[in-house]
Amino acid sequence: MAERYLLYIDILGFSDLVTTAPTKVQDLFEVIASLNVHDHSAFRAIAFSDTILVYNVDGGHTSEDRRYLVMFLCEFAQDLQYRLTARGIFFRALLVRGHFTHYELNALPCFFGPALIDAYQSEKQINAIGLFMQGSIVSDSDIFDTVRFKTNYDF
Repeated sequence: MAERYLLYIDILGFSDLVTTAPTKVQDLFEVIASLNVHDHSAFRAIAFSDTILVYNVDGGHTSEDRRYLVMFLCEFAQDLQYRLTARGIFFRALLVRGHFTHYELNALPCFFGPALIDAYQSEKQINAIGLFMQGSIVSDSDIFDTVRFKTNYDF
């Protein structure tokens, strides 16, 4: 299991969208499919229900690699935010670093790892929108300013 950066995005109000505005859900998935993350071979994206995962395929071994990966992951969240805000759709995202595995088995996507569990559990404890970065990786972000939000996360 490789250590990676994992951008965990939870689309807020997804259940209501599904029941009251299914065409908005289709539009949402079209937006996700058109994100610039798909143009970078260093990253992969997974979308399932109200959750989007973006992670680095490789890298993160040098400080330069880490800054590059964090910058682009923040930009992916920023790109999504710009596109969804005008549609009245909001999200909460966490950027974490930890062990995460993704592969396909007979065309079945398989993904798991402590980083995913940490992001999932931590996201539920944050009552805000936007991107939150694990405090231990803030030093890898030299482009975007952050502000301490909680003990373990910066906004």
